[in-house]
Amino acid sequence: MYAAKTPPRDGRRPDGLPTGPRHCVPPHPRRALALVLLTALFALTACTAPKATPLGPDDTVKAAQLLLTERA
Repeated sequence: MYAAKTPPRDGRRPDGLPTGPRHCVPPHPRRALALVLLTALFALTACTAPKATPLGPDDTVKAAQLLLTERA
């Protein structure tokens, strides 16, 4: 039916890219490291964000009145 292509013997794939472990190294290791560090930093800051204290009944009424007077 279809003839199978034989791989070239010079260590390259049919599309011309090299094979082997050197091809697995990211092209920009500093950029990859920066991305990993920034992701870890954002995850850490998101988990340690201060919790907002709930409003008491009086504060809730004052906030509602302020909102209504600002809209009017």
